[in-house]
Amino acid sequence: NPNGFYIFSPEELSVKTDMKIIITDLFINTLRVLPDKGSLLQKQVDDIDDLDLKHNQNNIAFNFAAIDYRAPETIKYFYMLEGYDREWQEVKEKMENSSYYFNLPLGKYVYRVKAFDIDGTKGEKTILIRINPPWWETWWAYLLYAVLFIGSIWSFIQYRSRSLRREKRLLEEKVTQRTTQLSRALEELKQ
Repeated sequence: NPNGFYIFSPEELSVKTDMKIIITDLFINTLRVLPDKGSLLQKQVDDIDDLDLKHNQNNIAFNFAAIDYRAPETIKYFYMLEGYDREWQEVKEKMENSSYYFNLPLGKYVYRVKAFDIDGTKGEKTILIRINPPWWETWWAYLLYAVLFIGSIWSFIQYRSRSLRREKRLLEEKVTQRTTQLSRALEELKQ
Protein backbone atom coordinates (compact mmCIF):
# COMPACT_ATOMS: atom_id res chain seq x y z
CA ASN A 1 0.00 0.00 0.00
CA PRO A 2 1.57 3.36 -0.98
CA ASN A 3 0.03 5.15 2.01
CA GLY A 4 0.73 2.38 4.50
CA PHE A 5 3.78 0.79 6.03
CA TYR A 6 5.99 -2.23 5.45
CA ILE A 7 6.37 -5.19 7.75
CA PHE A 8 9.81 -6.69 8.09
CA SER A 9 10.32 -10.16 9.56
CA PRO A 10 13.94 -11.35 9.93
CA GLU A 11 12.85 -15.01 9.70
CA GLU A 12 11.71 -14.48 6.11
CA LEU A 13 15.12 -13.29 4.94
CA SER A 14 16.91 -15.61 2.55
CA VAL A 15 20.00 -17.41 3.80
CA LYS A 16 23.18 -15.69 2.69
CA THR A 17 26.59 -17.29 2.54
CA ASP A 18 28.40 -14.12 3.54
CA MET A 19 27.77 -11.06 5.64
CA LYS A 20 29.31 -7.63 5.65
CA ILE A 21 31.47 -6.63 8.57
CA ILE A 22 31.84 -2.93 9.18
CA ILE A 23 34.35 -1.13 11.32
CA THR A 24 32.21 1.28 13.29
CA ASP A 25 34.92 3.14 15.22
CA LEU A 26 38.66 3.65 15.24
CA PHE A 27 40.49 4.91 18.31
CA ILE A 28 44.11 6.02 18.31
CA ASN A 29 45.69 6.69 21.69
CA THR A 30 42.18 6.43 23.20
CA LEU A 31 40.83 9.24 20.99
CA ARG A 32 38.10 8.50 18.48
CA VAL A 33 39.21 9.27 14.93
CA LEU A 34 36.61 10.86 12.67
CA PRO A 35 36.99 11.68 8.99
CA ASP A 36 37.93 15.30 8.37
CA LYS A 37 40.26 17.37 6.20
CA GLY A 38 42.98 17.61 8.84
CA SER A 39 42.33 14.15 10.24
CA LEU A 40 44.11 10.86 9.74
CA LEU A 41 40.96 9.64 7.98
CA GLN A 42 39.70 11.30 4.84
CA LYS A 43 36.76 8.90 4.51
CA GLN A 44 34.57 6.82 6.79
CA VAL A 45 36.45 4.30 8.92
CA ASP A 46 34.63 1.39 7.27
CA ASP A 47 35.88 2.48 3.84
CA ILE A 48 39.58 2.35 4.71
CA ASP A 49 41.79 -0.50 3.59
CA ASP A 50 45.02 0.73 5.11
CA LEU A 51 46.24 2.99 7.90
CA ASP A 52 49.54 4.86 7.90
CA LEU A 53 50.37 5.79 11.51
CA LYS A 54 53.17 7.71 13.19
CA HIS A 55 55.44 6.05 15.75
CA ASN A 56 53.52 7.63 18.63
CA GLN A 57 50.13 6.50 17.30
CA ASN A 58 50.71 2.91 18.39
CA ASN A 59 47.71 2.41 20.70
CA ILE A 60 44.75 1.47 18.53
CA ALA A 61 41.27 0.08 19.03
CA PHE A 62 38.52 -0.97 16.66
CA ASN A 63 34.79 -1.40 17.16
CA PHE A 64 33.07 -3.61 14.62
CA ALA A 65 29.71 -5.11 13.74
CA ALA A 66 28.33 -7.63 11.28
CA ILE A 67 25.27 -6.72 9.26
CA ASP A 68 22.91 -9.66 9.68
CA TYR A 69 19.38 -9.02 10.93
CA ARG A 70 18.19 -12.64 11.19
CA ALA A 71 19.87 -13.57 14.50
CA PRO A 72 22.44 -11.00 15.55
CA GLU A 73 22.79 -12.58 18.99
CA THR A 74 24.19 -15.80 17.44
CA ILE A 75 27.07 -14.10 15.63
CA LYS A 76 30.53 -15.00 16.88
CA TYR A 77 33.37 -12.57 16.25
CA PHE A 78 37.08 -13.26 15.98
CA TYR A 79 39.91 -10.83 15.40
CA MET A 80 43.64 -10.94 14.86
CA LEU A 81 46.48 -8.53 14.19
CA GLU A 82 48.84 -10.46 11.92
CA GLY A 83 52.41 -9.70 12.84
CA TYR A 84 51.43 -9.24 16.49
CA ASP A 85 48.85 -11.85 17.57
CA ARG A 86 49.79 -15.52 17.28
CA GLU A 87 46.21 -16.74 17.05
CA TRP A 88 42.67 -15.54 16.55
CA GLN A 89 41.02 -13.88 19.56
CA GLU A 90 37.35 -14.58 20.18
CA VAL A 91 35.08 -11.80 21.41
CA LYS A 92 33.67 -13.16 24.66
CA GLU A 93 31.26 -10.36 25.56
CA LYS A 94 28.30 -10.33 23.17
CA MET A 95 27.85 -6.57 23.24
CA GLU A 96 31.59 -5.72 23.30
CA ASN A 97 32.59 -6.02 19.66
CA SER A 98 35.97 -4.37 20.13
CA SER A 99 39.65 -5.11 19.92
CA TYR A 100 42.48 -3.18 21.58
CA TYR A 101 46.21 -3.03 20.93
CA PHE A 102 48.65 -1.08 23.08
CA ASN A 103 52.29 -0.05 22.46
CA LEU A 104 52.55 -1.72 19.08
CA PRO A 105 56.13 -1.86 17.82
CA LEU A 106 57.06 -0.22 14.52
CA GLY A 107 56.15 -2.32 11.51
CA LYS A 108 53.47 -3.60 9.19
CA TYR A 109 50.39 -5.44 10.39
CA VAL A 110 47.18 -6.78 8.92
CA TYR A 111 44.14 -6.35 11.12
CA ARG A 112 41.49 -9.01 10.47
CA VAL A 113 38.05 -9.35 11.95
CA LYS A 114 35.70 -12.15 10.97
CA ALA A 115 32.23 -13.21 11.99
CA PHE A 116 30.20 -16.43 11.80
CA ASP A 117 26.61 -17.19 12.63
CA ILE A 118 24.91 -20.52 13.27
CA ASP A 119 23.74 -20.81 9.64
CA GLY A 120 27.31 -20.82 8.37
CA THR A 121 27.13 -17.27 7.12
CA LYS A 122 30.51 -15.61 7.40
CA GLY A 123 32.25 -12.33 6.74
CA GLU A 124 35.72 -10.84 7.03
CA LYS A 125 37.26 -7.37 6.93
CA THR A 126 40.98 -6.61 6.68
CA ILE A 127 42.97 -3.41 7.14
CA LEU A 128 46.68 -3.00 6.45
CA ILE A 129 48.33 -1.02 9.27
CA ARG A 130 51.78 0.57 9.08
CA ILE A 131 53.36 2.10 12.16
CA ASN A 132 56.17 4.18 10.76
CA PRO A 133 59.39 4.99 12.58
CA PRO A 134 60.12 8.51 13.83
CA TRP A 135 62.15 10.63 11.44
CA TRP A 136 65.36 9.94 13.37
CA GLU A 137 65.00 6.20 12.71
CA THR A 138 64.28 6.35 8.97
CA TRP A 139 66.69 5.21 6.26
CA TRP A 140 67.41 8.77 5.17
CA ALA A 141 68.22 9.75 8.78
CA TYR A 142 70.69 6.85 8.99
CA LEU A 143 72.16 7.97 5.69
CA LEU A 144 72.53 11.48 7.14
CA TYR A 145 74.20 10.03 10.25
CA ALA A 146 76.65 8.10 8.07
CA VAL A 147 77.44 11.20 5.99
CA LEU A 148 77.96 13.26 9.17
CA PHE A 149 80.16 10.56 10.70
CA ILE A 150 82.28 10.20 7.56
CA GLY A 151 82.41 14.00 7.22
CA SER A 152 83.56 14.31 10.85
CA ILE A 153 86.32 11.74 10.33
CA TRP A 154 87.38 13.45 7.10
CA SER A 155 87.38 16.86 8.85
CA PHE A 156 89.44 15.49 11.73
CA ILE A 157 91.95 13.94 9.30
CA GLN A 158 92.20 17.22 7.36
CA TYR A 159 92.64 19.23 10.57
CA ARG A 160 95.26 16.83 11.91
CA SER A 161 97.11 16.76 8.55
CA ARG A 162 97.22 20.59 8.42
CA SER A 163 98.40 20.68 12.00
CA LEU A 164 101.17 18.15 11.31
CA ARG A 165 102.27 20.02 8.16
CA ARG A 166 102.40 23.27 10.15
CA GLU A 167 104.45 21.61 12.90
CA LYS A 168 106.76 20.09 10.26
CA ARG A 169 107.25 23.48 8.61
CA LEU A 170 108.00 25.13 12.00
CA LEU A 171 110.42 22.34 12.87
CA GLU A 172 112.15 22.69 9.49
CA GLU A 173 112.44 26.45 10.04
CA LYS A 174 113.95 25.85 13.49
CA VAL A 175 116.38 23.30 12.07
CA THR A 176 117.32 25.72 9.30
CA GLN A 177 117.79 28.56 11.82
CA ARG A 178 119.83 26.35 14.14
CA THR A 179 121.91 25.05 11.24
CA THR A 180 122.57 28.62 10.13
CA GLN A 181 123.55 29.60 13.68
CA LEU A 182 125.88 26.61 14.01
CA SER A 183 127.42 27.32 10.60
CA ARG A 184 128.15 30.95 11.64
CA ALA A 185 129.51 29.85 14.99
CA LEU A 186 131.74 27.31 13.27
CA GLU A 187 133.07 29.95 10.83
CA GLU A 188 133.73 32.37 13.71
CA LEU A 189 135.72 29.72 15.45
CA LYS A 190 137.74 29.02 12.32
CA GLN A 191 138.81 32.67 12.04
